[in-house]
Amino acid sequence: VQYNVIGVTEDVKELQRTASGVRLTPLAEVFLSTKDATLMRPEVVVGSTGSPLALGRSVAASLRATNTAIPESQPLLLSDQTAELTFIQRVLTSVVIACGASAVVLVLLGVFAVTAYSVESRVNEIALRLALGASAAQVGRSVYREALATVGAGVACGGVVAIGLAKLLSAVLVGVPAVDAASLIAGSAIFACVAVLAAHVPARRAMRTSALSTMMAR
Repeated sequence: VQYNVIGVTEDVKELQRTASGVRLTPLAEVFLSTKDATLMRPEVVVGSTGSPLALGRSVAASLRATNTAIPESQPLLLSDQTAELTFIQRVLTSVVIACGASAVVLVLLGVFAVTAYSVESRVNEIALRLALGASAAQVGRSVYREALATVGAGVACGGVVAIGLAKLLSAVLVGVPAVDAASLIAGSAIFACVAVLAAHVPARRAMRTSALSTMMAR
């Protein structure tokens, strides 16, 4: 059988489940006239602004009217096929999101506890600094700097480990890179905000320290 080539399209990519995960894989595709649809299983992709299933049945009926050799089939939603292929990835993503949220809460509680203990153990030092002329704002800023330094060290170490393990995440990602600079920067900014929030109460406690009361209690 001879065919006339009337045009060449760009690469056609399909979601395929492979050993390393779901991938957008370019395939060798040939588009034929409906007159030759009996040579293979025909597939028609149709966009709709209304009911996609109703339109699919109408298109299928029109195709069978054009060529009775086309087998009868039920229309499938692209969203359903994509959801089926990416089910494992979506579950793993939900687990990662839950772990990330738990990590943020743990960081908040941990930084708060460490900073509060540090302020409490240094109350005499803080009182002495206030007595020597340090302002309450300076004392508060020192507490914030301590919290940010602690979280910054953790973010730096975690970022190095995350980049090193990025290849393991590539198996569950579809169409996005495993290492994304914007995501790393956004994550670092989130943890910086968490550090400031966690240090707020201890910083206010340090700023309210009375040098006279502390010295008298000592």
